[in-house]
Amino acid sequence: MPEEVSTPFYPRPSHTGDGNSDGGANPDAGADLGHLVPALSMRWDAASMPSFNTVPETPTGDSTASDDDTPVGDYRIQVQLGQMRDSLESMLTRTSTMVAQYELLAAHVRTAISGGVIYGQQDIDTVLVYESQAVMGGNGGRIVEQEQDSPIQDVARQFADSINPVQQRALLSLSNAVALIGQYIGTVNVAGRTYAQLDRVCEFPAPPAANEG
Repeated sequence: MPEEVSTPFYPRPSHTGDGNSDGGANPDAGADLGHLVPALSMRWDAASMPSFNTVPETPTGDSTASDDDTPVGDYRIQVQLGQMRDSLESMLTRTSTMVAQYELLAAHVRTAISGGVIYGQQDIDTVLVYESQAVMGGNGGRIVEQEQDSPIQDVARQFADSINPVQQRALLSLSNAVALIGQYIGTVNVAGRTYAQLDRVCEFPAPPAANEG
């Protein structure tokens, strides 16, 4: 028998919560966690990303920054701003694709959950039944088709109650990962603008005074 597969989003099959397993019942079963699933959008694209020629915003709140004009030491900082810019534009293009794919997936999940039918919750079976008819000289009847609720409906509803919140939490994890990428892109952009601003405000020190003869 193959080993059970475990994922971060759904318990192993043996986790039935009956007291004999090493886990418990899904605590989110039956819950609607749609409010946890965010909609993602791009704040910038490769064309609208702030230029390195713009001055970075002043940080808000407490800061350890100092206005001391003491020169930094005798070491150099070298930054390839062109390469940094190209990398950011590439990341923005790929992130935009990720956001579009996430939104498509999230729309499919929302539709599946709101529809309430994808797992067979409203499945109908067509069965043949004998319909008795009284006739002169004896009994008669016919075979007719009849629709009735499928026996899988109850199991399907129980499965939907468990898997729907699992899917919503999976979407939350995906959106958080994409959001972290966006935060990284924003941080690197600020770093590039800061390096560029540092270069613009740098000045050569005044030449030493000439020795008097």
